[in-house]
Amino acid sequence: MVTGMKSISVSIEVCEELAEITGWRQISSFSNEGCPFAFLFESLLVDYPEILERYPPEAEVLAFTVNGVAPTDFGYPLQNGDNLRFWIQRGALAFH
Repeated sequence: MVTGMKSISVSIEVCEELAEITGWRQISSFSNEGCPFAFLFESLLVDYPEILERYPPEAEVLAFTVNGVAPTDFGYPLQNGDNLRFWIQRGALAFH
């Protein structure tokens, strides 16, 4: 058994358009403390491949924040209670 790793809970919220794909607007996800944002982001895309089918990276419309701030480092270490938001950005920056 690995010791010293703390389990954390992070909230993930998506806009209505993404909820049509995921089937949920908000969930709690559990991981290890310090898990990189990129790992959780990649997990979301693997679990819901239709997101990339509808919104490929070159379209540059998939927007996200961690605790209300766009991450500049995909290695950002997630902490207990972090809030991740994902939405489709089309002109306005508002979360729908």
